[in-house]
Amino acid sequence: NSAVRTLRAKILPGGNCTTLDTFDGPTSNGTWVASGDASGLYTEPLNYIQGNGALGLNLSGVAGSGVITNTTASVTDLSAFLYEDASFMFVWIPTGKSSLFTSFALVRGESASNYITCTVTTKADGTAFTDGWNFLLFNWSSGVKTGTPTNLLNTYRKFTISYSTGTVVNGFLIDSWTNDLGNQY
Repeated sequence: NSAVRTLRAKILPGGNCTTLDTFDGPTSNGTWVASGDASGLYTEPLNYIQGNGALGLNLSGVAGSGVITNTTASVTDLSAFLYEDASFMFVWIPTGKSSLFTSFALVRGESASNYITCTVTTKADGTAFTDGWNFLLFNWSSGVKTGTPTNLLNTYRKFTISYSTGTVVNGFLIDSWTNDLGNQY
């Protein structure tokens, strides 16, 4: 490096990544239930990111909002992170439909009255949604709390898809919900 001998080193992640759901199907971790425009939950065995499949659903295009909710997920205590962590998720937007999608909202908490919500309007890198797999980043430090969530259970989970009305979207996929706390190096 400019005629000075140097050694380049890299610090590997601390291993504190938690998987909240692999979305191998509608009942792989609790039971996901569709509402709003969302319907027809199914397991997609060929096109997925993690595990053995992805969770597929169809959107009717009527109201512009599809929701999947899980009230029976495994207990995941994330209280040590003090909401300074982030969740990561992949969504598959079918070919030619990416311009329809406006935002995605993720909820985690204890119940329908005690939770935190985080909404994203772009992919993790700040670019617009595209056809195919989109990597989403939800920073919980900017989340909106409802009630008094404790971050101890996180058994109440909800994912809301907002998009333009008037177009049916079949084959929307969700996969690999992980959570991590960044480290300072």
